[in-house]
Amino acid sequence: MFKIIANDKNIIPYRKELNLITGGALESIFLAQLLYWYEVNDGNEFLKFREPCDHPLYRQGNSLVEELGFSIKIINRIIKVFKNKGFLSTRTTLNRTTYYKVNIELINELLNEIYASDEVSNKG
Repeated sequence: MFKIIANDKNIIPYRKELNLITGGALESIFLAQLLYWYEVNDGNEFLKFREPCDHPLYRQGNSLVEELGFSIKIINRIIKVFKNKGFLSTRTTLNRTTYYKVNIELINELLNEIYASDEVSNKG
């Protein structure tokens, strides 16, 4: 199920039914982007900057702020929420790079529940 969302290459999909597990529209858009990066990185943790910076590994456009058009405050809030929900974990190295790991088992379980429920299937 997550592969359908993750393979929307150049667009960031908004699927309102994801709000049932994320809690809101911005969070659902963020989840779609996480699933994209999960898929692109073959399920491995991935390096992502939260906002543009002077770090030697940073490349223009390689931040969540730039990709999503959200403020850094919103990005930080959503990451905190996702970590609390168990959707996401982070690892920051000594050289100040942050790697993200998606809990795909939990997310896929929740996606299967909402897409199999009568609530979503009857809205079609």
